Amino acid sequence: YLLPLSVSLDIKTHRNNFMLRHFCDGVLEAIRRIRDSRPKATISTTVKIVLLRLSSRVTQLTSSVMGNLPLSTCSNRKIDEKSKETLLSLQTNDADFTALDLAIHKNVVTRHGSCPRTISSWKQFGILIGNNVRLRSLTLKGGYVEITAEELRCMKAFCKGLSHNQSILTLAFCDIPPSGVEMFSYFRPFFESNPNLENVTIIRSGISNDGMKYLCDSLRGLKCLRSVKLNRNFIDFDLIRKFIATINELPELTELNLSGSMIDNAACTTLAKLLTNPKTKLKKLDLSENAIDDDGIFVLVNALKRNNTLESLDLCGLDFDMLGWEALATLVCDTSSINSTFCSNHTIRKILPRRIIKSYLALNQSIDKGQVARQKVMEYHFVLNNFDVRPFMSMDPRYLVHVLAFFSQTREGSHCSVNASVCGQSVIYELLRNTPQMFHARKCGVLQPK
Repeated sequence: YLLPLSVSLDIKTHRNNFMLRHFCDGVLEAIRRIRDSRPKATISTTVKIVLLRLSSRVTQLTSSVMGNLPLSTCSNRKIDEKSKETLLSLQTNDADFTALDLAIHKNVVTRHGSCPRTISSWKQFGILIGNNVRLRSLTLKGGYVEITAEELRCMKAFCKGLSHNQSILTLAFCDIPPSGVEMFSYFRPFFESNPNLENVTIIRSGISNDGMKYLCDSLRGLKCLRSVKLNRNFIDFDLIRKFIATINELPELTELNLSGSMIDNAACTTLAKLLTNPKTKLKKLDLSENAIDDDGIFVLVNALKRNNTLESLDLCGLDFDMLGWEALATLVCDTSSINSTFCSNHTIRKILPRRIIKSYLALNQSIDKGQVARQKVMEYHFVLNNFDVRPFMSMDPRYLVHVLAFFSQTREGSHCSVNASVCGQSVIYELLRNTPQMFHARKCGVLQPK
């Protein structure tokens, strides 16, 4: 699928940098249009070689994009190799260049080089990323250094070009100080125009009241967002509750990380609304290193009794004692009665730290939740000599047939500590042996309830 495109250029006749820049832009635009019209097509080897031969001129072009000096005078200005390679990869849509770490402050340097300097260079950089179709992850690093009004204007210009990108799947903000949270509002056009965005991460940032408003307004309405990580940030209790209320409106959310974000017992009430939402698809919840005690655990447990989607819950570093652990154990397997055991939570597979409920969680690993319920009833009510026939004595005979069918369908599970199949047959045998007056034998030899 090589493109039938050949390019020849006499560098000596193109000494004007302005003409060279427009030449490169024209070649890239032609390649981009052909690629869009032919999804399986790739840039020809000839074009790649020509672009590499222009490396001496591309260095000057790169210096202009980075904003060091105007294009006409940038020939005497040097640029670091990392920044040059980054820009060249973005321009050529390098298939191996899928993640970009971008520094917001001039004193912060990432593995991909230094940041642009002027508003115009930031705007050009945003356009490069906006036209790129290979980039999958973008991380903005602030270094927790005070962000000036000029730098905020640079980010606003950058976001205008970024809003055209639809290939980025993960957007992350790291070490953003309170003076820079206004930039969250600048990303709203990008959020609205990128239907493929799946992950948003904010780490170690100071989010004020205005910053939380900007963030919630930007995230609200994202239909495809699957993961939100807001860990180790400096957020007030009231603000985190507003954030959770916004998250509850995301229909495709499967992962929520709020570790180290000062979650308290009051915020657990808002989390309970998320967990009990019948439309929720949340599978993973991280609440580690927060100010949650036994009262908060009780609220979460009551909510999880009505939840059948959550599979992982991280509670490491929380200040709760044995009362909280007993409530979690009862959530996974309530042994107070057969019906309570059958109606326990059979979905959640991992609770960190595991401690005393490790054996309970082992049963929940099976995909067949009906089989999990049978195994729990077998193991905690009919193991060994712990057989109580009294619940069956007062049962309506019409329902007894379903009870026998329930035990007969029990199969041995890989995570069950007893042979559930043999145990189910033993229950039927004990029931017949202890209550023969409840059954009669037909000529065919099949027992039927009277």
